Amino acid sequence: MKNSECEIRILSGKGWVQTFHRNKEGWIQTTNGIDRRCTAEQVLNHMLPMLIEGQHKGSFSLVVEKKK
Repeated sequence: MKNSECEIRILSGKGWVQTFHRNKEGWIQTTNGIDRRCTAEQVLNHMLPMLIEGQHKGSFSLVVEKKK
């Protein structure tokens, strides 16, 4: 699977969703309906703490799905 074929979502226990996807120009972060360009390093900086137990507070889920 290519980066451009997937969508990454970070879901909080409090109900907010942060989405990352890649297009021709690069990575796009969407939070509260606002799109921002970001680098691959910034995407990893958002995901990695959730993958390391004990590095985040609260309830979060990380979901990666193939784009429809």
